[in-house]
Amino acid sequence: MHHEPPAIIPGIVWPPLSGIGARYAARNLELLSELQWLSPAALREGQFRQLDLLLRHAARHSPYYASQLADCGWTASDEIGAFPLERLPILTRAVLQDRGPELLCGWTPPEHGHRYEASSSGSTGRRVTVTKTALVGELFNVLTLRDAIWQNRDVTGRIAVIRYLHDPDIARDPGGAVADNWGSPFVEQYRTGTAAMLDIRHDVQLQAEWLRRQNPDYLMTFPSNLHALAQLFLERGWSLPRLKEIQTLSEVLSPSIRALAAQAWGARVTDIYSAQEVGYIALQAPDGPHYLVQSEAVIVEVLDDQGRACGPGETGRIVITQLHNFATPIIRYDIGDLGEVGNACAGGRGLPVLISIGGRVRNLVCTPDGRKYWPAVPLDVFKAVAPVRQFQLVQKSLTLIEARMAVARTLSGAEEAQVVRLMHEELGYPFEVSFTYVDELRRNPSNGKFEEFKSELLE
Repeated sequence: MHHEPPAIIPGIVWPPLSGIGARYAARNLELLSELQWLSPAALREGQFRQLDLLLRHAARHSPYYASQLADCGWTASDEIGAFPLERLPILTRAVLQDRGPELLCGWTPPEHGHRYEASSSGSTGRRVTVTKTALVGELFNVLTLRDAIWQNRDVTGRIAVIRYLHDPDIARDPGGAVADNWGSPFVEQYRTGTAAMLDIRHDVQLQAEWLRRQNPDYLMTFPSNLHALAQLFLERGWSLPRLKEIQTLSEVLSPSIRALAAQAWGARVTDIYSAQEVGYIALQAPDGPHYLVQSEAVIVEVLDDQGRACGPGETGRIVITQLHNFATPIIRYDIGDLGEVGNACAGGRGLPVLISIGGRVRNLVCTPDGRKYWPAVPLDVFKAVAPVRQFQLVQKSLTLIEARMAVARTLSGAEEAQVVRLMHEELGYPFEVSFTYVDELRRNPSNGKFEEFKSELLE
């Protein structure tokens, strides 16, 4: 039977971390290694004990939550877990953006360490800023190590990272940058290999040539960028002979991209689901492409349109409660993503299962008959009938799609008709289509992301 050690950090009863800092990481990682095998009921009980302390702190120190919790009927006298979670108010992204200073707590326990800001522009470009503590960063680091252990990574290998880089000097450099280790939290625990970094906004051809020079054991990048790289390597007959694993983040990872990467390099693809506002949400399981919610850090609800919890096989909005941020409490945050609920973990872990992460709500197709669903329009479909290098589909109205395309040459009328036919087949509705031709479709300059489909109706 599992017996938890007593709480050491004020306000933190679950998981009972040993402390903050690199010297505690190994013990904290060992604790999480034990907790993952608890039953779902035991995990839930621990989460609600921690949530109780978070609510008490938020009601006392956050002006926003003092008002919101009183309005919904929650009081500090409520027994742990007795107040239904679904009665707590939903926190929207708009509220987090517009009323962030009101959410901020005027005091946090000194034992939670220094406070710092984390920002995310999201897919819409509107910035969200939250304040976190060193304690939140500690748990993030431990979960980073968990992910490496789950995926059996050899940290003595060479990793190449192609993502949005904040340092303007490194971002501009077509040669990227090389570090002699993998950085925190790995360097404090292990002797690692080297890490090479390149900004994702560079041309894919330049990225591919850079990757060939690096010849890494591991690659980290966004799914849309992985798709472009794999296509180019296949077209040129290039290889990365040492590549073992590709880790993706920040965007939706589709089965077709997993398959394309395997075809290009014979490497497996693992995915992480995280957000700047709340840190890790779910990690890909060690034994399959499904995701395991990181219950030691967050409560994840998947809700239908009526706000009810979805069951296995159902898809709904993802709502997140971060359990340990006493600076900017994030309680029942509708992050704007959709996820599909899975059955219990076949490997025996008590962590909840998500079969897939669908991505932003604004990436749903909307039809005049009221349907909303995920589009699946791979580039290969268009390339089969026209010289299309990149595309982005933007739903302008219930009946109109704008097809923004980077092409080798302007398409003929017959080619446009073929593209429209394929769009109707793939999207499942005979939309009117307008064409816009551009030299290049650029990534979002604020975060390096790229969306192949977006609906202006759902922004």
